[in-house]
Amino acid sequence: QVDSVCFGPDAKSALVGVSILHGNTWQGEIRLAHFSQQNDEIIPTNETGPGYFMPCGVSEVDWITPGLTLAAAADDFDIHILSLEPMTTPTGEELVEFCLQSKLSDHDDAVTSIHSIRTHLVSGSFDGTVKTWDVKNLTVPLSTVSVRDGIVWDVKFVNKQSADTILTASQGG
Repeated sequence: QVDSVCFGPDAKSALVGVSILHGNTWQGEIRLAHFSQQNDEIIPTNETGPGYFMPCGVSEVDWITPGLTLAAAADDFDIHILSLEPMTTPTGEELVEFCLQSKLSDHDDAVTSIHSIRTHLVSGSFDGTVKTWDVKNLTVPLSTVSVRDGIVWDVKFVNKQSADTILTASQGG
């Protein structure tokens, strides 16, 4: 199932986060896809190389630095920080490879949502917390806030230029 799509800065490419149930185990994959428009229809044109596979489900993907660095919220309680690196196949084909840069492991349950602006990343989790991160120093969160009623389903910065206000959707409303 497709869990998340995040368009690139050119609106002709998108990160796609997918979760697949194999028996009793969820697995995830992130891919970068390119699109073209034909007669008011958006058509996938090609895959850009191997995807990034995860031993857990993917909740959401978002660009940190559009076209270069991304974050993936995951069921393994982590936020995976990935870079896109150019690669050339033996046949000369130009592709993009996902490279794991780090994992943010500060949540105590599945990470359900992430949102990034130029300077900050925010995350929400089944653990009932919202964490704000500085994208230049993703080692520890800048702040942690517990929501009143359990699971955090979605987080968004209200203003794309400022991390001052975060909107959350949680289990209790």
